[in-house]
Amino acid sequence: MRKWTMEEEVVLLYYVSRQVKHATIVDILAKKCRPGDRNVKQIAHKAVRLRRSCGQKEVVLDACWPAPDQEWDRELADQWLLSRMGKDELEELLEFDGETAAIIGEKNDLDIFVDIMVIDKGDTADQPEQPENADKDSKDSTSDKI
Repeated sequence: MRKWTMEEEVVLLYYVSRQVKHATIVDILAKKCRPGDRNVKQIAHKAVRLRRSCGQKEVVLDACWPAPDQEWDRELADQWLLSRMGKDELEELLEFDGETAAIIGEKNDLDIFVDIMVIDKGDTADQPEQPENADKDSKDSTSDKI
């Protein structure tokens, strides 16, 4: 079996952390990385290893089998992704185009994926926090002026 490339690991971790089914990830890897090199069994095993390497809590269904489709901590997954590749490289590799949407839509709920597809870059501090009473205070001051 051929060694996994960084691009394959990034694509796999991104999509598995967004609850995309393993069979779909096979098709996405074929489109984005290398056609026909990976199967569902390889995806499942690699997903378990990546879950551990990025600090995810492991969920075990029975004595020895991890639950690969359990909820992922997407913040941890995104930190791992950003530590492996620059933001521009990630955006290019993980580009969400019509072909990718069609692949995902075949076996997954596309609306759910679209809701959780954005990578948390941890840089949301550019918008100042508003005090809880900001709207109330501005309405009160407006009504005082009338």
